[in-house]
Amino acid sequence: MSKYNYVNLKLKVQAFSQRLDMTFLTILMFTGIIFAGTILLMTPMAQKENVTFINALFTATSATCLTGLLTINVADSFTLFGQIVIMALMELGAIGIITVSAAFAMMLGKSISIAQSSVIHDVFTASNRVDIKKLIKAVIFVMLVFEIVGAAIFMLLWAPEMGYEKAAFHGLFHSISAFCNAGISSFSKGLTGLEKDIPSSAVMFVLLVAGGIGFLSIAEVYAKFSASYGDKRRKVKSPWTFQLKIILIYTFISIVAGSMLIFVLELHGAIAGKPLAEQITGALFHTASARTAGFASIDMSEFSNASLYILMLLMFVGGAPVSTAGGIKVTTFALLIGMAVSRAKGSQTVQILNRSVPEKVMSRAISIVFMAILVLTIAVFLLLITESHPVSAPSITRVEFMPILFEAISALGTVGLSMGLTPDLSFYGKLVIIVVMLIGRLGPITIAMVIAAQKKEVRYQHAEENIMVG
Repeated sequence: MSKYNYVNLKLKVQAFSQRLDMTFLTILMFTGIIFAGTILLMTPMAQKENVTFINALFTATSATCLTGLLTINVADSFTLFGQIVIMALMELGAIGIITVSAAFAMMLGKSISIAQSSVIHDVFTASNRVDIKKLIKAVIFVMLVFEIVGAAIFMLLWAPEMGYEKAAFHGLFHSISAFCNAGISSFSKGLTGLEKDIPSSAVMFVLLVAGGIGFLSIAEVYAKFSASYGDKRRKVKSPWTFQLKIILIYTFISIVAGSMLIFVLELHGAIAGKPLAEQITGALFHTASARTAGFASIDMSEFSNASLYILMLLMFVGGAPVSTAGGIKVTTFALLIGMAVSRAKGSQTVQILNRSVPEKVMSRAISIVFMAILVLTIAVFLLLITESHPVSAPSITRVEFMPILFEAISALGTVGLSMGLTPDLSFYGKLVIIVVMLIGRLGPITIAMVIAAQKKEVRYQHAEENIMVG
């Protein structure tokens, strides 16, 4: 290609990219990564056994969306190259939709516009003082530090059993999967029995929680304890931010309360007969994992219905904004609780932790929750059709309802926990879950971006009418 043609092509690409809406660019980039991963997983050098297109697409979507639901076994179906592709997909998914889009725009020579920067600030940060380019660099830096340190520890812990070469690969794979909250394992049996390996469980727990609380939260906590924001000579005396308080409080309460409930509920069930240390480890691990990681050291079918209900609530809420977690996000859940409490007290303004929440933020939160419930309702309905055979008796169909509901919430929250339904999904059932995983990863962010981008003020309103509710 001549220099003239190259420059001309670059100018055309830049002109085209400038016409793309930011939300559309985000969706285009994300789906492009998924299909590129699918093509790579379909190549002979990526497969140990024949993998169909739908299973390759399902795996690529699950890895990119950081979900962890799988129709086939990664270790048994994919070669080293295939597993490296899956690792790359998890990394790209973890960097985040907005980071990938912004980086892609800059690669094309297009700087981030003021309008785009404003949308990013409104959706992903609580302050307008954050530099977007520095944010992208910080996201990648924090992610790499946690993953490299985690991989090194796993390698040292697992090397005596499998050798340094295998331990290095599996350590890196699981460190990436854990911090990215992807929930995909390179072991044939997954992480079954991990609660017996308490040191590995502890490292996994830290990676899961760190990935779930978000990059900005990690940076703020680090800055607070190091008492330095860039300038090491200047001490920082600023208080914890409002957003970080909500994230840390909910994370602590959800993990402690969830672990205690599962421990009590499964004391004579899934964790019965195990040593006390393993019982506590199992309860903590599955509570942290349900907040969007998707790893399981105990078969989900062994848990009681009450424990599964707790796990479904944790999956639906998810983790923090600007994190590798999915769900409606802990901040959204906290705002809804705050709104209910404020309304009960007769206050029209939502107040949490002695702070008032702007109306536009509440509108965004309500929209996200409503869309999540709508998507979940449709997904469960479709799965009840695709996974229930006409000859099945009503009693059998009703027994299948819990696994289907669990599967749908897991896909929407990009968690990856399953009661064993995923490998047995029909072709159309797999398509439903693929779409739900994609919506679960793209939905909350794109909805927030669309609402945040609506800066035009409406100067009129229709006549008011009362209606009975409740």
